[in-house]
Amino acid sequence: MSDDEEDDVGIKAGTVVDSSKANYVVMKLLGEGGFGAVYKVHDQKDPSKVYAMKVEKKLESRRHSKLKMEIAILKLVSAERKQSHFTTIIDRGKKETYFFLVMELVGKSLSDLKSKRPNKVFSVSTGMGAGIQCLEACEDLHKYGFIHRDLKPANYACGLGDKKRVIYILDFGIARKILNVKGELKTPRQSVRFKVGQFPLDATCVRLSEALIYLWEIFYGDRSTRHEILNEKNARPSRGRKRMRLSCDCDATGPYSSSYSRTRGTIRFASLSCHKNAEMGPKDDCESWYYLLLDIAVPKGIIWRSINDKNEVLKVKEQLRKEKRETALGAMKCKEELGKVLDYIDSLKYHDRVDYDFIYKMLTQAAKTEGGDINDPYDWEKSEKPAMTAPTCKSTANSH
Repeated sequence: MSDDEEDDVGIKAGTVVDSSKANYVVMKLLGEGGFGAVYKVHDQKDPSKVYAMKVEKKLESRRHSKLKMEIAILKLVSAERKQSHFTTIIDRGKKETYFFLVMELVGKSLSDLKSKRPNKVFSVSTGMGAGIQCLEACEDLHKYGFIHRDLKPANYACGLGDKKRVIYILDFGIARKILNVKGELKTPRQSVRFKVGQFPLDATCVRLSEALIYLWEIFYGDRSTRHEILNEKNARPSRGRKRMRLSCDCDATGPYSSSYSRTRGTIRFASLSCHKNAEMGPKDDCESWYYLLLDIAVPKGIIWRSINDKNEVLKVKEQLRKEKRETALGAMKCKEELGKVLDYIDSLKYHDRVDYDFIYKMLTQAAKTEGGDINDPYDWEKSEKPAMTAPTCKSTANSH
């Protein structure tokens, strides 16, 4: 394996990871991040059984395992509906230096799938149909008292084989439990700061990183994203040397693209409350989902796509509610339906229950207005068979 295919936990192709239930042979690295990686594995006794194995390094500096949150959510929600939008847990365990979770393999992310489409957008039937499934996953998550806080096309994927019409929600690394022990919605915190991942850097690395940030600010004229530039991957031992990596909080394109320096999710899909450091609730997941819908179903996509400054992004999102709504929806015939959905989401408060059925009804009608149907074959069903991938491996230092 190459340097980029080698993770700090020391797992390489051919490694056998055993548990009390089965032995798993590592086939290849699918994605990696600051605290772990995702591998494609197969059952040693039956190589036809192929899975995804998510690995999280044990670190003294971390109070809680992110895999623990993911396991808790998957166990609670996976059986919520007949066609679950949550991947199935196959096995789990721990080794001396890492925890691992074996789960079913899924297909390409919505981000990857739409990138292959003409104009990088789905047909309206596919966009609305997939959008409904994405929101169903949120509804199930909210029912059990969790919010995702990082909804975007890269965090949803289609299934494989006879499940290729099923959309799965991925990556619960910054999910938050919003119900207290009595099953009541927690009192919102007064202020919720954007949090950035932290990783120990030596003095030389710190000086170098500051220099890189300074150059970034000069080149792009952007001084507002300083806290988003460095992430936990920036200092990582590799074959005895440190490597510096500069990255920004941008939309990942696939299930394994990781952005560890996050403002509770990607800025592009962040809710207004997130921008304003306010507590986030179910309504904020719905707002992020709405931006996701625009991204996958509207030919113009989201009109702030090329903007990196979070304050400028906030400004355009606020304009979406007013003078730029017509521009954002372009020549679409279903402007009325999509407008009603946004108005409804904006009318919600932190404690309000979401009327998901109303939104599903509007999207079903939107597809019909455009001359389609949400039950039409999805775009990827008409083309190539999705390649096998797995849920994202991400980590963060915030409370998700």
